[in-house]
Amino acid sequence: MRKRQTKLANIVHTNFTITHQKDRLSELSDEILVSILSTLPFMEMQRTSVLSKRWRYLWTFTTCHLDFDDSRLLTLVWKTFYQQKFSGSELDQYLMMLVNLENTEFEENSLRTRFVSWVNRALELHQGNTIDEFRVAFDMDGRKFKSEIDNWICFSLRKKVKKLSLDFMMDGVNAYTLTSQIFHSYIRFPGGKALTSPSEDIGPDRLSELSDEILVSILSTLPFMEMQRTSVLSKRWRYLWTFTTCHLDFDDSRLLTLVWKTFYQQKFSGSELDQYLMMLVNLENTEFEENSLRTRFVSWVNRALELHQGNTIDEFRVAFDMDGRKFKSEIDNWICFSLRKKVKKLSLDFMMDGVNAYTLTSQIFHSYSLDSLTALSLTYVKVTGEVLEYVLSNCPFIEILHVENSESLVNLKTSSPLPKLKNLEILNCCSLKQIQIPAINLVSFKYCGVKMIRIILGDLPYFVDLSVTGDCVRYLLEDDCPISRYLSQLETLELGLFTKEFIQFPIFPELRNLRQLKLDLCPPFMDSFRCCTSLLKAFPVLHRFVLKFIGLDGPWNGEIKVPRAKYPHQCLKVVELIGFVGCTVDMKLALYVINNAPSLEKIIIDAQIPSLEEVLHDSSNPKKLGAIHYVKQLESRLAPGVELVVL
Repeated sequence: MRKRQTKLANIVHTNFTITHQKDRLSELSDEILVSILSTLPFMEMQRTSVLSKRWRYLWTFTTCHLDFDDSRLLTLVWKTFYQQKFSGSELDQYLMMLVNLENTEFEENSLRTRFVSWVNRALELHQGNTIDEFRVAFDMDGRKFKSEIDNWICFSLRKKVKKLSLDFMMDGVNAYTLTSQIFHSYIRFPGGKALTSPSEDIGPDRLSELSDEILVSILSTLPFMEMQRTSVLSKRWRYLWTFTTCHLDFDDSRLLTLVWKTFYQQKFSGSELDQYLMMLVNLENTEFEENSLRTRFVSWVNRALELHQGNTIDEFRVAFDMDGRKFKSEIDNWICFSLRKKVKKLSLDFMMDGVNAYTLTSQIFHSYSLDSLTALSLTYVKVTGEVLEYVLSNCPFIEILHVENSESLVNLKTSSPLPKLKNLEILNCCSLKQIQIPAINLVSFKYCGVKMIRIILGDLPYFVDLSVTGDCVRYLLEDDCPISRYLSQLETLELGLFTKEFIQFPIFPELRNLRQLKLDLCPPFMDSFRCCTSLLKAFPVLHRFVLKFIGLDGPWNGEIKVPRAKYPHQCLKVVELIGFVGCTVDMKLALYVINNAPSLEKIIIDAQIPSLEEVLHDSSNPKKLGAIHYVKQLESRLAPGVELVVL
């Protein structure tokens, strides 16, 4: 184990203080920001483009280095398939490229194409007149991508590159062949000697002139794991991140999902890779084994909490597949840490139920004030109604409560009102029988469950947003349901009709304030035209209608005729169809909307098949369908000015 460093006070400036002054990030010049970006690894430098419009293209003006290194990607794939050990550092260099690339497969040519697109896009955007270093490292087919590689070399020569490095890791007939002709047009730019200094473009480096307060403000805009990684920039930066007070977000929720998909050679989305990689960097000989990964995760969280110096934190979040029995003491310590730091938002998602789920007890809260807590989210946490009542009764400013997949929750009720509670979400708590919470300022309520329960929320004068899935949809429309008398206030409504106990589609009263409606349908509700026509008639000022077909699969029966409504839906502007396949059911509904919504501005077609598991448990595995032919038929029916968007 490394020798512990001296106290942070000897490393960080002794006069360093955090004060709640105004955010001065906007006062920094572009020159300083580009200087800061130049200290970051290239792929992280690129990712700052999402911070704001101002930051979007700042990285393109850097002149230090363009380092396209995905050299370990295919090695990782091969090792993963053969279940060999790999080092965490093998993951570090390639991940950013895959973020937000959907349905990427572990297939060599596909990965090479992705890599080439990434490099081409970066070079297209780059604005600097010079670059210090241009480096490409990836398993490249030199014959197939020869023109692209030639263009990359020409780009670097035009930019008066000082250091040029090419590593394509492929020999034989597919190796890249370098010729002298490529240098003929650039001989006046000798490689290794820059004709102008980068300082001529952006001025002197004034990073050292910035105060620690400003640097911490900048760090607070970054995702937590990237914030941590700035500690390698210099001695001064090593512990700056520990003084941030915004958020501690330990999210590795997709790690084991990726492992399982990799073993079975399934498709995965690039976004599944984004949240967990930083943890594995520099961890040697990591195996794809659940307990080993959990131990690594626990060590990472413990070390970060040990270093943190801020007096408060806005948000503390942990999301990982945790064995709640084995690591109970560690989880207890994490919760105590957050309470000592007067956390505002506490979120725990351990993704494990049954005997190994973590059990939350009231004793852990006894020594701490809960006055600062405004949001509490518990997912796959065993918590009883008694524990929640204790917590809520001691949280006078609680605004958000989310409980999901808690099998020990039977009765959720409080004896005292919760005047600050605005958002309540109770999802998939299989043993739940009753919700009784007086919350006079409640704005939004979401419930998902396979059985009907009793719901009492008191007077709800500000209630405008409701989402209900399962048998409670039927209870919602009954006269003895306390919520039913507030339906007329709703502005947003989401319904999930999955149960087979419904004999027919429910009939709603007229709701004249409803602006947005989302409807998730399973058979047998898809075969009834009333699921569209009756609802639209009941909601006369509806602006947006989202219809999600769960498991839709049916034939195309040729020509479809849809009637024109006696009273067209004058306010409907946006319609979205999710799970569209181009069969009789969805085509008929789409054509009905097109014919009877004269104010329609946009129709969105999402051609995928969502499963019931995705809807109930947020475990998405969509499959794109070949519905373009039918979409084109819809497009020909659209009135002028109506936008068609295909996802």
